[in-house]
Amino acid sequence: MDRMFSRELTERAIVACNEDREHLQRAQLLTGRVILRALDAPDGNDVQISYDFQRGRCTAHRFDEAPAPAAFRSTRFTVLRDGLVRITALYETWARLDRGELEPEDALHSPDYKLDGNMALLVPLTQAVNSWTAKIRALPKSY
Repeated sequence: MDRMFSRELTERAIVACNEDREHLQRAQLLTGRVILRALDAPDGNDVQISYDFQRGRCTAHRFDEAPAPAAFRSTRFTVLRDGLVRITALYETWARLDRGELEPEDALHSPDYKLDGNMALLVPLTQAVNSWTAKIRALPKSY
């Protein structure tokens, strides 16, 4: 079974979302880059995945993985130049979110979860993000 934040699960998630017409309808406002970073994964690596979206469809992605602490931990993020948002969290925080043990609103208040971006730009994308999250949660995976 593919592990969360693995290259294989990333590929499956993109296919699942891009092939789901209902998801694409809900996510149609999502255009731009979203970067997710999982720190201290079980294999001792940090993972960074950049997704490029056009009207909810993932049109490109980049998967980076390096031994923790990875050099990308210290990269600066500039809204719009680098993407709409960059979310960084410990791997275990992402796992708790995925299993439904931690609500996204509660994660925002956790020191283990950091959101870089302009909230005014992100609020209209809530439906798209919730749809994407639900699709990924539904995929079988290991932690």
